[in-house]
Amino acid sequence: MNKKSLSIQLTCLVTGLFFATVAFTEDTETPKQYVIEGNYFKCELPDGWSINRNKISDEASKVYGMEAVGPRTKQGVPVRITVDYYSANNTLFKNSSEYIDRNSKESLIKIKGDKYGPVKTITVSGRKAKTFEKETSIYLPPNSPMAVEIPIKRKLVVLPASEGFYVLYYDAPASVYEEYFPCFERVLESFTPMR
Repeated sequence: MNKKSLSIQLTCLVTGLFFATVAFTEDTETPKQYVIEGNYFKCELPDGWSINRNKISDEASKVYGMEAVGPRTKQGVPVRITVDYYSANNTLFKNSSEYIDRNSKESLIKIKGDKYGPVKTITVSGRKAKTFEKETSIYLPPNSPMAVEIPIKRKLVVLPASEGFYVLYYDAPASVYEEYFPCFERVLESFTPMR
């Protein structure tokens, strides 16, 4: 092996190690600050998660929010964190009590396998909030005799605003729920209501 060949190989090795180090540091879960348009709330979201908003729906329902979509399982089901501000004149719920009542227990139509945890009181951003969990399933592909059941776990946190209320919602396939739950905890810790 001649000196020129050895020099080229060493240069390639050092360059490869440099880019591998850069790629490794960029892959870490660095939170990013998110402030929703309209200044309803701010929080930190995991870097690399996509953010979905539907401003037309927000204006129609008077519920202003966003959905952060994270990693997907091999079946294609994503981990999601949703933060919504329900204004006092929203078109869906009269108040936070109605939201909790309609979402924390079985409805008139019972769905096989749905399980609800108790409603508990916690503190988020210095405000008393209510939290509860739900276990359910989705079936993929939908309406197919070959559908596969995917167990889903959800955690909801409902807290008051000066007018209206907030809902922070974590939704993940049960197989990865615990793995990504720290991302939701970070959203809760960083959450700043602006109403």
